Amino acid sequence: MADLLYRTEDIPNEDLLDLFVETKQDREIIELIKATSPIVLVGSRGVGKSFLLRVAEEEMLQNFSSNRVLPVYLTFTKSSLIHSADSKQFLNWMLARLCIRTTRALRKQGFLASPPPAVSVLSGGRSCSYF
Repeated sequence: MADLLYRTEDIPNEDLLDLFVETKQDREIIELIKATSPIVLVGSRGVGKSFLLRVAEEEMLQNFSSNRVLPVYLTFTKSSLIHSADSKQFLNWMLARLCIRTTRALRKQGFLASPPPAVSVLSGGRSCSYF
């Protein structure tokens, strides 16, 4: 990889694990993320929260055939660009993002040939590759 990447979201999935330099604390956090109990991951901007989430997602995808847990990483980095007089605009946008990313993950694993009609309505009829 020759390009300089500024954000975790810019790193292609296939390069993610190659860039990961594991520490004991990172491994503990990743295992907590992959566990069934909910956690709140807190830290200043740029300390690696998204990176650890994406590493956990990639590891879970690699073990999907045995664990049968489908991780879906979703970022809201563009949410600050939403400005509208509609008080429900962010909620609607967020639901559409959730539906599209989940549908896309299901399709990628071969569980879904096309999105159900309800998902198409929630996502505004956009294709799953939109986000």
